[in-house]
Amino acid sequence: RWSLFSESVKDEPRMLAVAPQGPAAQKLFDDVVLELQSAYNKDRFLLKEMLKTVKFDCTPESKLEDFQAALFAEEPKAKELNPLHLQLFFVELVERAEEERAAAAKRKLKCEGTFKNMLNRLPGRGRTLLN
Repeated sequence: RWSLFSESVKDEPRMLAVAPQGPAAQKLFDDVVLELQSAYNKDRFLLKEMLKTVKFDCTPESKLEDFQAALFAEEPKAKELNPLHLQLFFVELVERAEEERAAAAKRKLKCEGTFKNMLNRLPGRGRTLLN
């Protein structure tokens, strides 16, 4: 992360002012990243707890606005959380819903294949049913 970030700000006046101090800029960057991650993890934990009481079924087609409306209606304290953290958490929920949908489709295909295989193995009838 630092290498990507440092390349994008290497000509910034603030970066040039900190550069003579050696690795201080990277340490500051790492501290900020750690602080941001900690804040997100705290909000994420709270959101997971809040989601237990909220009536919202997330699908890959779900909208952020619908999620927020359901969350705020049941959990007014959610309005105090960082809006970016809400959005990131929602993206995680949608990604998980997409993964679950893909896994379910894969299981369905496997079951269909197994069923067709069983039909094909029936004596005498199986081949005429599917062919």
